[in-house]
Amino acid sequence: MDKKGRFFEVCSTEKIVSIVLGLSLLVSLIINFVCCFKIRKRDPSNEDRYQFVNDPSNEDGYQSVNESLGKAIDLKRAKVTLNPDTANPSLTVSPDGSQVRFKGERSAEWPSVLSREGFTSGRHYWEVEVGEKGYWALGISTYLDEKIIPEKPEEGYWLLRRWKGNMYEAVSQSLVPLTLQHKLYKVGMILDYQKGELSFYNVYDGSTRYEIHTFNYKFTEVYPVFSPGSHDRGPLKITRFKSGDGNPNL
Repeated sequence: MDKKGRFFEVCSTEKIVSIVLGLSLLVSLIINFVCCFKIRKRDPSNEDRYQFVNDPSNEDGYQSVNESLGKAIDLKRAKVTLNPDTANPSLTVSPDGSQVRFKGERSAEWPSVLSREGFTSGRHYWEVEVGEKGYWALGISTYLDEKIIPEKPEEGYWLLRRWKGNMYEAVSQSLVPLTLQHKLYKVGMILDYQKGELSFYNVYDGSTRYEIHTFNYKFTEVYPVFSPGSHDRGPLKITRFKSGDGNPNL
């Protein structure tokens, strides 16, 4: 083979090697990009501090409802304090107004107490720890002088209720049985007064909430209402948010 032929053979070999190396580099870059994307996607630090999702019957079907709730521009962590003057005589309210429990002297199925604070505008969020209690009711009420929640309210109540240990229902002018996928230890409530919405959430792990139920109604002045039931002495505990917590990102 003459020198010219050998020259073209060497050039062709070098060209092939360059192409192979280039393709290898491209494949490597693609693999690295995919891996980094997956890691970023799973990294909790890249997620909203508070994630709100639906709680459907299919555990694999959770869908984000952040968009439907909107950003928490004017949402406030409500300072909810129990008002002992509104408490049923069978209930005990803690001195700081953050807890209520049944004394053991049963006079009604659902003895109740209201908060000192009422709402006529704005968006408000509060949480209540229910723990292992088998009976309790939480929500809002328009009644200032009632100290017992009716078994079947005709109007003026919007509640989430647990009874008989594992039965859940949304309670207003009608009763709606509910099925929860996750154990419920703490309940979050969002009142959007202007939109006429009261939503209940399962505060599942401190950073994720699962939607349980939403009421829609044109409210008048309403007050958070609490009933620890009349079957055990376990307390309902209102969460006291720290000053540095900020507003939930909904």
